[in-house]
Amino acid sequence: MEFTSCSTVKNRVAMEKRILKSAVKELISHGFTITIRHDGEPTDINNSTDVSAIVEEAHADDECQIDVKSPTDDGAVFFVYGNDGYDIICDYTMNLEPYLVGTFALADKLKLESN
Repeated sequence: MEFTSCSTVKNRVAMEKRILKSAVKELISHGFTITIRHDGEPTDINNSTDVSAIVEEAHADDECQIDVKSPTDDGAVFFVYGNDGYDIICDYTMNLEPYLVGTFALADKLKLESN
């Protein structure tokens, strides 16, 4: 049986949090509020713009969905933790793509750096 080193796990978690925080900040900067769901159930984070609280709650489980809403648009991003780190965003509504350009660029950069 092969074990993953502690530093590898720490690096992955740091990468996940970096991408998550980037997505949250980017979405908020475009006027979205964020609601977090774990296993489809809402949490205490509802229509929030508090980056620290959102990141903390979103990373409290092995996966989460963030629902986003602005006066002109809404959508969702689904995060899964524990894989390679740079692949934390596993699904999203396509209408959010223009609002996450910086986050996708960061994920691509981190993927290249990790290989």
